[in-house]
Amino acid sequence: AHPLLGGDDGLPLPPPTRRPPPLSSALPTTALTDETGECTICYDDGVKIATLKCCGNKACATCLGRLKEQDWKCYWCRQHVPERSLRAALNGVEVWPPPRPKSAVRKTDEQRRVEPPR
Repeated sequence: AHPLLGGDDGLPLPPPTRRPPPLSSALPTTALTDETGECTICYDDGVKIATLKCCGNKACATCLGRLKEQDWKCYWCRQHVPERSLRAALNGVEVWPPPRPKSAVRKTDEQRRVEPPR
């Protein structure tokens, strides 16, 4: 039996995982999550809401999309919310913490070259 096409056991394949769209695309205008409720910012009720990982607060995609205008600072805890993490929350996937930037890795490598071993 082919592992990707299913087996002889008759069990269906697991659903494919959703990935956030590329950062070059616009933020979603509706959260692609299974949770609906009241937005804690605009108080719209019955909308799909997303949960921020920094503090656990929930809001609709329209309000969370405005974080870009707030220098990517969380409305509640004022922590920086990376665009990658916001996209993950709006798409209902787990991508936290964001990967370290390549510049941080290079800096570490440069420090190793400059500092003599002890």
